[in-house]
Amino acid sequence: MKKIMSLVVAITLVASLFVASCAPEKEEEAIPTTITIVDSAGTVVEVPQPLERIAFWDVGTAEVSRALGAGDKFVGINEYITTYYSHFWPELQDKPTIGSYVNPDYEKVIDVEPQVIFTVIGYPPDAEEQLEPAGIKVIRMKFSHLENLTRDIVTLGLILGKEEEAEEFTNFLQSKLDFIEERVREIEPEERKTVYFEAGHKDYYARGPGSVEDELLGKAGGINIFANLSVSGSEVEPEEILERDPDVILKDTMGVTYGGYTATYTSDMEAKRDEMMSRPGWSELKAVKNGQVYIEGGDLYGPKVVIYLCYVAKILYPDRFEDLDVEAFHREYLEKYQGLEFKGIYVYPCPWAE
Repeated sequence: MKKIMSLVVAITLVASLFVASCAPEKEEEAIPTTITIVDSAGTVVEVPQPLERIAFWDVGTAEVSRALGAGDKFVGINEYITTYYSHFWPELQDKPTIGSYVNPDYEKVIDVEPQVIFTVIGYPPDAEEQLEPAGIKVIRMKFSHLENLTRDIVTLGLILGKEEEAEEFTNFLQSKLDFIEERVREIEPEERKTVYFEAGHKDYYARGPGSVEDELLGKAGGINIFANLSVSGSEVEPEEILERDPDVILKDTMGVTYGGYTATYTSDMEAKRDEMMSRPGWSELKAVKNGQVYIEGGDLYGPKVVIYLCYVAKILYPDRFEDLDVEAFHREYLEKYQGLEFKGIYVYPCPWAE
């Protein structure tokens, strides 16, 4: 309880409540309530209360909202929910689509008459200009990184009137973050594994500082061999990988069609791994010689990034995290907080399943 209260203080949320007034001998009329919050972009937003009509472009916000029991408030959804992610959102397939944060359809947003719309930091840049004249508040959230994740869940809980649910959900996630942090502190610098984290959507494309993958490596006790990049992701020369000779190679989940929630076989992941291990010169890499090349499946972004961290930590240090039951944690997340069955393939090969 105290942990969540401290988070509330940290985000400097300011709540303002307007109490209804009435003239003598007249029936009381409730004046709409508002709360003033600071969103993930640092913007002060006055949010109407209670929220009954919500639109979203940010799928991470939708996922946290569902975890907090507010999934029935959606009146407009990101178009990708009905195209690429229908398996994860069966209950929303009949809801109106309103484009996405990279392809917004402002007319459709206005047509569904939401009180607020949730989007990501930076996109679309003109959302406030287009929607606030129509009385629609724009709230920018960030559930794609571990940094400030639990803080932002608390913020969303206040917005949705789900403070107790947000406290429970953050404690659930924070327990694993604390567990991994404590174990990683025990790893001496010379024992930490060097890692090449390659993008899922493009070969020889390295993850650098500011990327989710670089953040995951740092939290899991790994050392990114391309931590010196000036951007969060960039193509690299094959020779650079050979020179830096990583202990472990991970292929991330971005843009992949193999693995993930709907996967029932590993042949596509196996084929990709075989192709990578047979690249020119790779037979001399430590990671290849030791069989430390892993393919990640999809569906591990957004607030599931904590689950992603658990997979990465156990891949890097299976002995140190022998008692970390990633699948049990993943199962509880899906079944208890998302109302979905646990299934799918998320890492190949799986070191602790061999």
